[in-house]
Amino acid sequence: MNNENLNIENTETIDSIAFEEDTNKLILCIWDGMDWTDEGNHMLLLQAKLNSYLRYIDTKQYYDNYQNTSSIEIRIGFLFKEPQICIDFIEKLVKPKVADLFDNVNITVKHGNK
Repeated sequence: MNNENLNIENTETIDSIAFEEDTNKLILCIWDGMDWTDEGNHMLLLQAKLNSYLRYIDTKQYYDNYQNTSSIEIRIGFLFKEPQICIDFIEKLVKPKVADLFDNVNITVKHGNK
């Protein structure tokens, strides 16, 4: 996937959706191809994007198309190696908060390597 397709800046859209029929798992992907030059702005965009995904889940916007959903996974894929502040944000704030809000939603991260 090229850099132009990985756009964290479009915070109001779901980047991609997949459904595993054998497990009834809905997979929502965030593709983050932005470098970390402007760390503060990047963190704000990531937070806004995650909030959009959580709103999508909370309001069950997926239900008409995926009625058999038993669990939901938010996969975050970073192209560029994320700084420690981002890792801490996801591990220490986002994951525990999501676990408190939803019993069937988990977050996985594919760490960047550029």
